[in-house]
Amino acid sequence: MNRTSASPKAPESDVRLAARAILRVTILVALCVLGGFYGYWYAWLFLGLTLVVLAVNVTVMRRRNPGLLRERLKPDRPTKKWDRNFMIAGAIASVAIFVVAPLDFFLIHGRTVPIPFVIVGSVLYLGGNAFIAWTMGENPFLERTVRIQEERNQVVITTGPYRLVRHPMYTGFLIASMGWPLVLGSWWAFLPVLALDVAFVVRTYYEDRTLHDELAGYRNYAQNTRYRLVPGVW
Repeated sequence: MNRTSASPKAPESDVRLAARAILRVTILVALCVLGGFYGYWYAWLFLGLTLVVLAVNVTVMRRRNPGLLRERLKPDRPTKKWDRNFMIAGAIASVAIFVVAPLDFFLIHGRTVPIPFVIVGSVLYLGGNAFIAWTMGENPFLERTVRIQEERNQVVITTGPYRLVRHPMYTGFLIASMGWPLVLGSWWAFLPVLALDVAFVVRTYYEDRTLHDELAGYRNYAQNTRYRLVPGVW
């Protein structure tokens, strides 16, 4: 997270932010409906779970941290070079997931994912997001990009999931993402998912180093909460 002396830009209107959110959801719905109409029923399942996830996250943010919803709807403007690189790599891997899975179904005709594994994937997706929603309810500074939010008087958050690991949002994401290929019915989709997860692990390292250097009180917090992502591991 980066310190900056640039003058703040005028906040975007609620209408523009709402339009951006609607556009994101519309694209997802269109892709899933298109696949569903051609017999790719996994797309319907993924769409249903994703809408549940979005509803939970929005509800938590509106009730616990209303300002966070506005911050997370803003366009990504990374201020760190490594964060810009992550955004590019993450975008490519994310798109690849939703290209590989339907290609596997329609063209490769890979080995079918059994229903019990689809159920496991659904549990991982929802369970990981529950951890994400818990994090969103605790941390009002949970922007999409990495920077120190001096204009909002950012402080270290030590409650809730932050008592377990220093980056619980990423922990939840890693759990949820491992369920995506199973929900999408594609073993091949694990390849781009793993690439995306590796990118998040690398980002965790750089973000943690930035917080050590730039956020007051974070070093003491890190001494008490030793692990970044997985308790007892790392």
